[in-house]
Amino acid sequence: MKKLMAFVLMLVCVLGLAGCSGRTATVWNWAKNVKQEDINAVTPWSDGNTLEPLDDTETLELITLLNKLTKDSFIENKELSGGTPTFGIQIDIASNTYNINDSIHPNGALEMNYNEKQWLINDEDLLSFIQKVAGVTPTE
Repeated sequence: MKKLMAFVLMLVCVLGLAGCSGRTATVWNWAKNVKQEDINAVTPWSDGNTLEPLDDTETLELITLLNKLTKDSFIENKELSGGTPTFGIQIDIASNTYNINDSIHPNGALEMNYNEKQWLINDEDLLSFIQKVAGVTPTE
């Protein structure tokens, strides 16, 4: 009887964890797992002007930069503090659109919304790439 109860309890725990896995998706796991075939288009923008979508080579460069991001690259912006962005990229994946844009927050050069939370992103290579495709001159 104890073995049966232990088995039932284990089964409930496994099923419960499996059911919650989609709700606890993390932004760093999303970034780590983006593939070129997932992306429909990546469109840079600057000062309210939409620019030409990235070509395949630029999209692959973006994916490489996203894939190398780690948990430490992201900080949740719990205060939702920031300003009006001036440049960024829009990534269209299946039924989702993700925006990564500049941030004036002191803890992150970039920001994005993911899973109903705002995240600051600290990665100089990604920042430089987005500035380049958006036609923005880096400031010191």
